[in-house]
Amino acid sequence: FDAPKAKLLKTEQPPESEIDFNKEYRGVAGVKVAWRDWTEKDGLYVDFIKAFDPDSVGIAYGLCYIQSPNEFSTQLGIGSNDGVRVYLNDKLVHENIVLRKATPNTDMVNVTLKKGWNKVLVKVDQIGGGWGLYLSIIDPEQKLLFSTEKPE
Repeated sequence: FDAPKAKLLKTEQPPESEIDFNKEYRGVAGVKVAWRDWTEKDGLYVDFIKAFDPDSVGIAYGLCYIQSPNEFSTQLGIGSNDGVRVYLNDKLVHENIVLRKATPNTDMVNVTLKKGWNKVLVKVDQIGGGWGLYLSIIDPEQKLLFSTEKPE
């Protein structure tokens, strides 16, 4: 998505108010954008440069759902290139306006998952150079389930 450079993370885009996997939106330079499945073959880093035009500047989103068997306090680990916002169940839980290279777990954010499905939406801006995201969750008992599809 396009956004003014000074307000990349602050500019609200459609994924922040609706998740519709069948809808197309207007992206940078009027190009149509839509949700798509993306699986990284080289590890845990989601490389937006591979997914989009390498010269893109703007905003990209990542989305997953986490199912917890009960209310569960934990931490999300975030590494982003560049700035990042994280929404848990539509509430902003983390923001870091920064120019940086992504490394795993640079930002550790305390969160509480509710019992059932929890939506995690991550917004990453691109100022130049690399563009991507690491996202992890502390789950020592391996009791959480993950999905990229919207649960019923």
